[in-house]
Amino acid sequence: MQELTSNDCIDKPQQTVFKKLIEPVDEFVAGQNNLLPKHHNQKFGYYDFFVILVYFFTSEYSSLKLFINGLLNKGLLADELKLQQVPYSTFSDAFERFPSELFQAVFQYVLQTLPFKQIPELMTLGTLCCIDGSLFPVISSMLWADYTSTHKAVKLHLCFELNRMMPVDFLVTAGNYNERTALIEMLTKGVTYIADRGYGAFYIFHAIVEAEAHFIIRIKTNILSVVEKSLVVQLPASVQYIFQEVTDELIRFKNDKHAHVYRRVRFYIGLEYFYVLTDRQDLTTFQIIMLYAYRWQIELMFRFLKRTMNKIHLIKQSQQGVNIQFYMMLIVALLELRLKQEAMDIISAKNSADKQEEQTTNDSIPENTEANSKLEALDTVLAKNSADKQEEQTTNDSISENTEVNSKPEVLDTVLAKNFADKQEKQTTDDSMPENTEANSKPEVLDTVLTKNSADKQKEQTTDDSIPKRIEENLTSSCHEFIEILGKNVKKYWKIGIYWLTSLRNMLASPFDKKAIQILCEP
Repeated sequence: MQELTSNDCIDKPQQTVFKKLIEPVDEFVAGQNNLLPKHHNQKFGYYDFFVILVYFFTSEYSSLKLFINGLLNKGLLADELKLQQVPYSTFSDAFERFPSELFQAVFQYVLQTLPFKQIPELMTLGTLCCIDGSLFPVISSMLWADYTSTHKAVKLHLCFELNRMMPVDFLVTAGNYNERTALIEMLTKGVTYIADRGYGAFYIFHAIVEAEAHFIIRIKTNILSVVEKSLVVQLPASVQYIFQEVTDELIRFKNDKHAHVYRRVRFYIGLEYFYVLTDRQDLTTFQIIMLYAYRWQIELMFRFLKRTMNKIHLIKQSQQGVNIQFYMMLIVALLELRLKQEAMDIISAKNSADKQEEQTTNDSIPENTEANSKLEALDTVLAKNSADKQEEQTTNDSISENTEVNSKPEVLDTVLAKNFADKQEKQTTDDSMPENTEANSKPEVLDTVLTKNSADKQKEQTTDDSIPKRIEENLTSSCHEFIEILGKNVKKYWKIGIYWLTSLRNMLASPFDKKAIQILCEP
């Protein structure tokens, strides 16, 4: 990776990585804090509470009490973090003292104001959200968190947007709360919801249509239906060997009292049939299959929260405390995502400026000296080869002083002859080289090299540029290219793995400088 200079860092030299992490919400949270009524002897406020929670949910610690008593209050955290020491009892009471609506407002502020990157390949298909629920274990004394007769749990109902690859809405309920009801509560006009079989029900389909939203939901294979019309299967030839027995039909369910006509895509893969239902008529068969396949991204989000962030265990037992925990977990996840994308933007801007400067330098070379420069470049290469050969010859068998001058032309002739012979042998394999063209081949050989370098640079420029432009036609014409581009961009701009997060954790007290930016741009 290209090294940055100190001028490339747009922030203050003394700003820490942790300060940079919370910078997008710092002013907003401070404004919230100023609006809250103050107790006459209050020393620990909402702003301090929020900042400590950001650090805790960024760190690898799972026990809040251990973090407060064993690290924060013992002064074992870096002074550069500027975290206020506070008794654990005071910190614990803050979960009840500050309403969860404050954290909800921060979450909405992050979603609406921060410039998160979008996947252009998906933008052309509208707003796409995966929906699912996941259980978090709790202790048996949490009476409100009913799950089974013998176990307690809370359920996180999450709405995950594919366009920006991030969570945009959620509900926290008891473990036995109905997931379909949670979906209805989160419905938003114009959004296409992607879900698994657990959400398939006639009243759910109807509720989504009535809300002027859309759906792509897998259904059971034994639901009685009538085929209204068979559609043309739009599936690229390159994947037809993967998906078998594909059908695309407009159907009506016999037991649906609303008598809606939906679109059903059926395919066989592996050892299982998949029936995917949707109300969208504008998508191709392949787009419907692929969008359903990308529903798995929400499962990866659950794994990130539970395992990568190491926050599967709840730190509070009350409903408000649990809500605050999940708001903070998602806020921190979004801040980490934005920090990574901002670091990538700084590197991209630096690379773009360097390439522009290089292009300007190359353009300044006069056209009428192009031929001469080619010959000069080739002469330089030949001279270097001659010098290297001469040095090697001197090491193995010393050349007498009185024959040094005469031997130089002979050495150069030997190098030229060998280079020409090697070139001729290689060329003969593909296409025989014309004879007696040694002199004329010099510019041609260099032209070939320069042309290849130019093509490589053009390819590199295309690769390093920002996310490719919309390529909706690739969704149907070249599925492998679509999947490759989408996967590459997701890994580059959106993936936050354990290695990246570990690097961030170890740099929180370090300056946000060129070194930090380079590390944050790595996987």
